[in-house]
Amino acid sequence: MTNVIENKYCSGYSYPLSPLAFEEIKAAENMKIQVLERKHEQDMKAMREEMENKFQQILAKIDIGTLR
Repeated sequence: MTNVIENKYCSGYSYPLSPLAFEEIKAAENMKIQVLERKHEQDMKAMREEMENKFQQILAKIDIGTLR
């Protein structure tokens, strides 16, 4: 398969045919990574908060149990 000179990407395999096309792909991948990193950070924060809440509930039950 032959690509015309104006193509930024291979028409058969979508491989970048110019440095600009490569940079576009790289920028898009970096954005995806940043989105995943933010989501991971949010998920970890929520998990830590949930674990802390559960831990405090357990401690409260232990304190109540030792008072009896």
